[in-house]
Amino acid sequence: MIIMEGQDSAKPREKKGNPTLKADIMVALKNGPMNRDKLVHALKVPRTTIYDALKRLMIEGDVKKSPFYTETQHRGRPTINFSIIERKDNQDVKNT
Repeated sequence: MIIMEGQDSAKPREKKGNPTLKADIMVALKNGPMNRDKLVHALKVPRTTIYDALKRLMIEGDVKKSPFYTETQHRGRPTINFSIIERKDNQDVKNT
């Protein structure tokens, strides 16, 4: 590993991701739950980029994933849909 002058090797850089992509995903999910393929086609972004952004949004607590089961269950894995986690406005307010 090469350490450049002025870099602190003890602190790893945190990867923030693409803020505009995160915003685009949130806008797309406001219309309802979507799976990864629909997001890829809607946003015209590579699949791996969508995966990384969704992972970051889940870690931040903005998006949740859930399996989508139908009455006519097909073989194989269920489709995974992503949706926005609705937050209450009073979450951060403390009663004194």
